[in-house]
Amino acid sequence: MKYRMLGKTKLYVSEIAFGSWGIGSYIPGLRAYGPKYDPSSCIALEEALENGINIYDTANSYGFGHSERLIGKVLKNDRDKIVIASKGGFLNHFPTDGINQKFDVKSLMRSLVDSLFRLETNYIDIYQLHSPSWNQITDEDGLINDSLCRFFDQAKAAGLIRFIGFAAKTPYDALQAVKQQVYPFDVIQVNFNLTDQRAIDCGLFEAAQQAGIGLMTRSPLVHGFLTGSVNADKELHPSDHRLRFTEETQKRWNSAIDIFDKVFIKDFSHTQNALRFCLSFPNIGTVISGMNTPEQVVENSLSSGLPQLTHSEMVETREKYAIYFAPYPVEMKNEK
Repeated sequence: MKYRMLGKTKLYVSEIAFGSWGIGSYIPGLRAYGPKYDPSSCIALEEALENGINIYDTANSYGFGHSERLIGKVLKNDRDKIVIASKGGFLNHFPTDGINQKFDVKSLMRSLVDSLFRLETNYIDIYQLHSPSWNQITDEDGLINDSLCRFFDQAKAAGLIRFIGFAAKTPYDALQAVKQQVYPFDVIQVNFNLTDQRAIDCGLFEAAQQAGIGLMTRSPLVHGFLTGSVNADKELHPSDHRLRFTEETQKRWNSAIDIFDKVFIKDFSHTQNALRFCLSFPNIGTVISGMNTPEQVVENSLSSGLPQLTHSEMVETREKYAIYFAPYPVEMKNEK
């Protein structure tokens, strides 16, 4: 496993981060990936540590805290070896009863304390605002509102949080946060993968690097569609959030493997080539990849030691993205 510095935080993190949304397991409604087997999830967490993964991304809403409980249970004795990045603000992931987010001092402090309890730790390394809209966190001057600033100040002064992060809805939100300097965020998290290269297109990578902000990217495998294991023959659990996307969107994602297979070295798996693409950008501090089984952990981890894309591979990858996937028309069934 290779490691990179995460912005100015001085956190030395593994190139691959453990994404824990999946191990949160079953939640009613289309909010996760369906039921998971806790013993397998626990072994996956142990395997991740054995393979050099030292950063774990989670949230209070993943399995209503179940993801955090598993991380706390398995890794509490190795707390000094790992970096925990959790999130607050969502009361219920993909709510059916409205936006259901709160970013006031009282709600965030309660969420933070609950996360600490579940994680069995007395501090969180990176605490991130979970996909807020601008009007939820900014005042009339376009700066982070006083309520949020008080929360950050109080939590950091108490030693409950080391660094503040912003898990943005879109790369454009992330760029706005960086360029307008709404708050001195230490870390920004954003979507980035072969089929979604907006973070390059809008100049986010360069802006974050110039500001010294650590960059964490998520969804490198597009909810599993870039692994080759999610296709028309795979029956998804009725609670799987991927059912929220239209059939056309799912077909576009499924087509990505055939499109990009013509570019990459054939000796590596689909998963590893998708991760190699992300790891070919030195601006990225760590790539958050969802892992539910020890086998997935091993395959993901090995991508860190593989060669990065050559210049010609990168050029061709960008060209194919521009032809087949840009702009970014992802459609939800409930939006039609």
